[in-house]
Amino acid sequence: MDYYDRAAELEALSRDIALATRKQEGPAPTGYCLNCGETVSPGHRWCEVACREDWEARRRAKREAPCAEC
Repeated sequence: MDYYDRAAELEALSRDIALATRKQEGPAPTGYCLNCGETVSPGHRWCEVACREDWEARRRAKREAPCAEC
């Protein structure tokens, strides 16, 4: 094993650790779809892609609304 092989192994290990310990974006899973309320598998936040996309679109629209009451 030469210097380059060891460097590649160290890089892969560092990447794996970073991916395993990264902070999850968005809200934590609750056991229910964050959009429609259906029961979901442990660790999931939405029951299907369409629900996730709808939730993200509504969240984006809320952030871009011109006023707090909108």
